[in-house]
Amino acid sequence: MLQLKRALQSLGAEISNFNNIGDDWAIDGVQTLPRANGSQLSFCHNDKYTKQLAQTRAGYVIILPKYENFVPIGCRAIICNNAYYMVARVMQLLYPTPTIDSHYIDPTAHISANAIIHQPCHIGPGVVIGDAVVIGKNCHIKPYCVIEEGCILGEGNRIEPHCTIQHTSMGNNNYIHAGVRLGGRGFGFASTREGHWDIPQIGRVNIGNHCEIGANSCIDRGALEDTILADHVRIDAMVMVGHGAQIGFGSIIAGQGGVAGSARIGKFVVIAAQSGVAGHIDIADFTQLAAKSGITAPTNIGDKLGGMPAYNIQTYLKNSVKLRKGL
Repeated sequence: MLQLKRALQSLGAEISNFNNIGDDWAIDGVQTLPRANGSQLSFCHNDKYTKQLAQTRAGYVIILPKYENFVPIGCRAIICNNAYYMVARVMQLLYPTPTIDSHYIDPTAHISANAIIHQPCHIGPGVVIGDAVVIGKNCHIKPYCVIEEGCILGEGNRIEPHCTIQHTSMGNNNYIHAGVRLGGRGFGFASTREGHWDIPQIGRVNIGNHCEIGANSCIDRGALEDTILADHVRIDAMVMVGHGAQIGFGSIIAGQGGVAGSARIGKFVVIAAQSGVAGHIDIADFTQLAAKSGITAPTNIGDKLGGMPAYNIQTYLKNSVKLRKGL
């Protein structure tokens, strides 16, 4: 059981009704509003769920202040200004990432004699680690991953099965999902009437801290300048990031999105599913791109865009309605 008052204190949470939280408030799980029971925590952060909130059987809910009147009798409310974030932090305490208690290297792993693996780490079956690789402590490398020569992994990284890591350096506490390809050859060549001539790719991939890269995504190494992912970047499954692209702090790319080579993505940019960014352009901080859209020109700070090529989202939505009506 997780004691809620103690947990919220440890998080330094700003709870408007903190003094009303009892020492006996405790949970054994987190669940959605319709499914939660009396020993579980749920939450409401969106107007769409107020009906579910009014009908929930959850013992405890984290809510925004404006939803206080929807809380049913017998349900105990924790009121804050960022309910979704607070639930995430509580869940991290309730469902922590497994720690590595002892150093383990599976007998079937193939590790270069001059690789450096700091203890403790867990190296799974069939893992291949090349020359001059450095892996920080508390890393979990799952089965059949390949980490080629010269790669550097900081501490606390989790690499799921069947990943390939080449020409890559990463910081701490990154989560790389299954089947990811990091640092492969970029899509670069010079074309003439006689054919296509490869341009050697001599850059690397540099990944910061607390990043997540979804299953089967591909991040190419730079041609000359490195491909860069800043801290707290989130990349969904089946995303392509081209050679020399730069993704800024806290930016998000949803499933099947793509960023072409040498594009520069600012801070907290959101690229929705199946959308793309053309190469060699700058995307300003806080830009948002709707699903199935494409950015072909530089943006301004805070732009909200949709369509192909992307333009103002409100105009895009109005035009979409007109097209459906045949106007």
